[in-house]
Amino acid sequence: MLNHQFTLSKITKDFQYLCGCELVAIFSQEKETLILTFDDGEMLHYVEVSILNKRDTIFIRTNFARAKSNVQDIFHEVKNEILQEVSLIHNDRIIHFKFVNRNIWVLLFGNGKSNIILTSSHNKVLDSFKNKKELLNTNYIPIKRDIYKLVDIEKNITLKEAINKSDFFFGKYYLNELAFRFKLDLSLKLSEISKEELIRIQNLSYQFKVECINSNIFCHLDVNSNIPLLSLIELNGYNVKSSFENISEAIQRKISQIHFVEDIEKEKAILATYFDKIIRLNINTVNKIKDLGDVNDRIAQSRQNAEILMSQTNLKVKSGDNLSTLDWNNRPINIKLNPKLNLLDNAQKYFNKAKGLNKENEILLKRLPEAENKVKFATEALEKLFNISTFDKIKEFKSEYISAKPENKNKIALNLESKFRKFIIDEKNTLYVGKNAETNDELTQKFAKANDIWLHARGVGGSHCVLKTIGGKAPTKESLERAAEISAYYSQARGGSYVPVAYCQKKYVRKPKGANIGAVIMQKEEVIMVEPKLN
Repeated sequence: MLNHQFTLSKITKDFQYLCGCELVAIFSQEKETLILTFDDGEMLHYVEVSILNKRDTIFIRTNFARAKSNVQDIFHEVKNEILQEVSLIHNDRIIHFKFVNRNIWVLLFGNGKSNIILTSSHNKVLDSFKNKKELLNTNYIPIKRDIYKLVDIEKNITLKEAINKSDFFFGKYYLNELAFRFKLDLSLKLSEISKEELIRIQNLSYQFKVECINSNIFCHLDVNSNIPLLSLIELNGYNVKSSFENISEAIQRKISQIHFVEDIEKEKAILATYFDKIIRLNINTVNKIKDLGDVNDRIAQSRQNAEILMSQTNLKVKSGDNLSTLDWNNRPINIKLNPKLNLLDNAQKYFNKAKGLNKENEILLKRLPEAENKVKFATEALEKLFNISTFDKIKEFKSEYISAKPENKNKIALNLESKFRKFIIDEKNTLYVGKNAETNDELTQKFAKANDIWLHARGVGGSHCVLKTIGGKAPTKESLERAAEISAYYSQARGGSYVPVAYCQKKYVRKPKGANIGAVIMQKEEVIMVEPKLN
């Protein structure tokens, strides 16, 4: 409710101390945002006006750092004039800054209709922030908004519609609070409400409006969003996230949060586009590979053509563009030929075609696990990305999902799994086991995530093992014991009766600088005694 009529009423009251100040600068250095700088002779005061859609607002800033470049000074005609008066026009969302010879009108209607207009003292438009060509040299006179009292409004509309047409200017949230406090049924038509009751509702509404406008504590309310709701009073059903004694501070803090959320959403949108592309391309690959019926039919047809040609007599003879004969089921068939080649060479050409198609099939089938893993990887990334709400989390996300070089990231992030031994411990836990020093290193340094469980037989050589749990929850004691048994089996202590297996979260495992491949140090560890076995 940045540009709500009640909010603008409070802001206009705060602006009164600017009267008598000199306007020393008016400039823009951000899209759709204007800074008015006033000098009271001792210090500068800044008024920020934003006419961005869904962020139409005006407030006082205690300080402002003007940029050294990309700054546009505007409204030169009013520079160095003294502010005479500030007012809210016609109970509308128009704030009027009256100077000696000029007027600045700040229109905060929202929905792309906001603007900042400079006029002469006789209201001739001299300049405007938007739509300059259309407005220049016209006369700007604010149109007085028609407002009604409840008792004078036509009776065929609901109480909600009637209040919205009245001079209360409640809007959605304040109107709901009014209805809650006084138990009003907003769906009733005025014709169903007595005149006495309408007068009572009108009086209650005026009292509530006065309470809102006279409030001196301004709230940020939690509306299940990263961006709070600005309200002049506490509203039923919404928790207060923070409160302020100054309306401009409350607005500025909300604007900062809007900027913060928008910057995060822009970053997330870029990342989402990247992973959407991975999913789209690889789903197409998966579908193509899984739908190989057409290719298989072509392979079978090419082989049949080759075999039928080989069954003909006089294979050294050239037979024109095609050969009409019967297939193995005595059905008519027409085989296209290269007229420059004899039947034997045409048969060989069809054999080669079948061989080539078959090889293509084999290559595609080998690509299937990779393509499916890419889809799985990117889908998981998008699910995590959806819940990110801070830049720290975005940084962690990038480190986890986009840390590799572009040309290598798919190999690193998606295909490592195939390099390790894999054991399904139970429906929620999977154990991965390195095969040698090199894969041990890859398993620990590239494949394992920070909260995965890392295991290794204590005091002897052996495989690095990583236990992954669906949902990131800690494994049960039974699952951990089973993983430790396999870890002990893939160690030099395989022949022992009971073997100590050390384990910890992977984030407590580090590789010393200059250490050999597969060498690591555990910073925290627990030990479990198990019998080495696979079954």
